[in-house]
Amino acid sequence: MYRRFIKPCRERIFDFIHSRTTAKVFYHSCGAVYDLIPDFIEEGADVLNPVQRSAAGMDAGRLKREYGREICFWGGGIDIQCQLAVLTPIQIADEVKRTIDLMAPGGGFVFFPTHNIQADVTPDRIDALFTAVMRYG
Repeated sequence: MYRRFIKPCRERIFDFIHSRTTAKVFYHSCGAVYDLIPDFIEEGADVLNPVQRSAAGMDAGRLKREYGREICFWGGGIDIQCQLAVLTPIQIADEVKRTIDLMAPGGGFVFFPTHNIQADVTPDRIDALFTAVMRYG
């Protein structure tokens, strides 16, 4: 249904944007969208946000290998539900480094958590996150 009803409309919109501006199309689609990423690229999306790594098929390494030359990934730096709220600050720093080492080479990655930081994330964890990004990014 997506390919039949939504994709053609988005292609027209994205083509219009690209034909008249140098703007990049930032495409927001949460969840397990792995199977649709080729469609997003064909439509003309330049950036995919978020990268919800805990969703089925959304392995960061696989995404980078298969689509990292064709689309920019914005997010997926750390999972806000399964990691940021529960890991120690040291574990958060390790995860940030691992993600940057995996996703940043060659460009096409903007570090950001999978989504908005939630209320259950303590300030020390937020500090650890952004300190690690500044250190490793």
